[in-house]
Amino acid sequence: MIAQKYKPTTQKALFHKDIVNHIRKWIKNVEDYADDSKPVQQILFLYGPMGCSKTVTVECLFKGYNLYEIDTDTIKSNDKLVETIQGLVHFREKTLANIDKWNQKSRKDKSNMILVDNLELCDKNIEMFFDLIHNKHNINVPVILISNNIKYKDIFANKNKCTLIEFKHPSLLELTKFVIDIN
Repeated sequence: MIAQKYKPTTQKALFHKDIVNHIRKWIKNVEDYADDSKPVQQILFLYGPMGCSKTVTVECLFKGYNLYEIDTDTIKSNDKLVETIQGLVHFREKTLANIDKWNQKSRKDKSNMILVDNLELCDKNIEMFFDLIHNKHNINVPVILISNNIKYKDIFANKNKCTLIEFKHPSLLELTKFVIDIN
């Protein structure tokens, strides 16, 4: 309950300013590729220990996108996985889901991205998942992966267009500033 109440909701309130800037560059790169009509089948792989704000950072930085969060149980089940993949759309494709999230300021639909949190719960099916969306179904959409376990880094380090970002626990200075803000 306390964690939810004081959870950062803006980019300014996030820890790891260097990582935030790196992720913002990745987002800009994806947008530039989409504007040039190039494939945006890129992967953002975030890993680090529990509680170091990986998921909160994604929630803040990707508010302007329609994130399809795919549950790890879905990836483990072949039947659910095929059904879920058939419902996925390309990065700039308009859907009923993103019509609800219409951006009134710019009159622009939110682009689509896939999010898989707690990747370590997927077992080895995550490779099959990528093969299905990027190779078999050729869905042109970026994927954000979050993992507490470093072992998955090796799987994605060899993939083209994969950006690996390691999170560490917030520094003592960052935590002190946070406590002062709460107080």
